[in-house]
Amino acid sequence: MKNKFINEIEIDWDFRDLDPEGKGAVKKIDYNTHPKPWIFTEDKKIIQAFAHIHNGEPIVIPELDPTILYLTSAKNLLSEIIDLKEQLLELAGVKNYIQTADVFIKFFPRQSIFITSLFTALEAFNNGQIPDEYTCRIKRKLYDKEKIQRYIKFNDKTELIIPDIFKRSFVTDKKEEYESIKGIKKMRDDIIHTKNRGKGYAPSYSEIYKDSLSVDFEKVYRATVDYINYYKPNWIEE
Repeated sequence: MKNKFINEIEIDWDFRDLDPEGKGAVKKIDYNTHPKPWIFTEDKKIIQAFAHIHNGEPIVIPELDPTILYLTSAKNLLSEIIDLKEQLLELAGVKNYIQTADVFIKFFPRQSIFITSLFTALEAFNNGQIPDEYTCRIKRKLYDKEKIQRYIKFNDKTELIIPDIFKRSFVTDKKEEYESIKGIKKMRDDIIHTKNRGKGYAPSYSEIYKDSLSVDFEKVYRATVDYINYYKPNWIEE
């Protein structure tokens, strides 16, 4: 998956004309008063970065789009969890329960990371599309960018806020795929708020385990990519 930076500007001049010392200039900046550094690249671009103090010395790291980072995390797990799911169902089908348990120990944590990564990619994308000056009114309450990110629920952002910003709606144009998006949200909530559904002495988590085996992982991954590219065409380049 191709990396995307938060902010990238093409220039028609060479940074070395201004800064012959190159990377040595990093240590001369007070990052308390100038917290947003920029990186000049060899191919004549300026990239937004962030500063981190390590062992008393500043280091500068390119600021990547978190949507891409979380989606990459999910994609890196996709083939493995599909394979583990197939192994799990096959072993359980022939009543090889010890090996079934061994595979489930690998499968469930990985699919949990996959689902939460997809959801976090969607949440990061939605929040990243809200303009600084944007406001909306919901139930007579006025929300600005900061309040939308903090207080408006994911479903309302996806169904109301983002369509209003872009003047088009994935929810109405891609109804079947939006059902997959809602499924990601539900599964993520069940994972984060894992509940004991047992009654009496023995606890039970069978519902969330069964749900994890019902997920079409390829389908929900593709729905996430399509949602992002619907609003920002070709933003996800694989």
